[in-house]
Amino acid sequence: MPSGFIVWTEPISDRLDAPVTGIVTIAQDGCVSLHSEPDGPLEPAIWPYGTTFDGTVIRTVDGVEIRSGDWIVGGGGEVEYADDYFIENTTLARDLDVMLDCWEDDDDRITALNPTQSIATVPE
Repeated sequence: MPSGFIVWTEPISDRLDAPVTGIVTIAQDGCVSLHSEPDGPLEPAIWPYGTTFDGTVIRTVDGVEIRSGDWIVGGGGEVEYADDYFIENTTLARDLDVMLDCWEDDDDRITALNPTQSIATVPE
């Protein structure tokens, strides 16, 4: 799995249930980001356990296929990526330096998609 793609490493229940919406961007180097507005900053995201990425298409456990430019909706929230809980329970720890290079913002927040809520694409 490309190092710019972060997933939960085990099924966990999470209390994050705020609405999460954004446009998915898949860069040539494999970095996967969300941005809430077309010209907004790119932000890293933690995808639910079981989500896969082949370098072009993200596939959720529910079979939803997500491509660069797709608008998604789901549940989740923002977390601090320095929080040990998120580093220990996601693939973030595997290539932390590489992943941090993926995003233009020096903010210490990351969008976590709730592993217990479905993600859907929204037609344009």
